[in-house]
Amino acid sequence: IASLLIENGADVDALAGKYGTALARASSQEYVEIVRLLIEHGADVNAPADNNETALTATLAALPRDNTIRLCCLLLEHGADVNVLPGEYETALARASSNEYIEIVCLLIEHGANVNENRHGKYGIALEAA
Repeated sequence: IASLLIENGADVDALAGKYGTALARASSQEYVEIVRLLIEHGADVNAPADNNETALTATLAALPRDNTIRLCCLLLEHGADVNVLPGEYETALARASSNEYIEIVCLLIEHGANVNENRHGKYGIALEAA
């Protein structure tokens, strides 16, 4: 369905609904093939929703699931900003630390995540979240 909508002119970066963008929603639900489809059609991996949530931070909002690492790698390969500061919430690194995503914590650091970035959200810094 997503492919059909895109082929008929759907804006892949349109802001709407709870998740803000289709990419953030697909990421949060771990719909890997839809994430890939949206990226292939030019979706901005750093586009913020109204709450400034991005696809990367939306992926890390829940406890680890089957495709979390795969999605993070896909988003990072396409330029997701590891140091984006989403709204009132913590950075991707603090969020990954709070959910005990050790592999993703390592992945984010490898991609330049600032371990001392302080957002003053639920967890100000990654070390506090850990």
